Amino acid sequence: MNRQPAVAFYLFDQQENAYLPLTIDVLRVAGGEIAEILTFSDDRFPSLGLPERLPADSAA
Repeated sequence: MNRQPAVAFYLFDQQENAYLPLTIDVLRVAGGEIAEILTFSDDRFPSLGLPERLPADSAA
């Protein structure tokens, strides 16, 4: 692991009544600032152990 901060985005799909994977953004921080954002597609979610869907009722 490289320990860079990352955010997984899910998008609500009404037909599925669930949040489905969209992208993963990995932030490269240099000097206390975001220097670069690398975006990966939804096909990376399974290999990172992220859920392939989130139920609609899990939103807070």
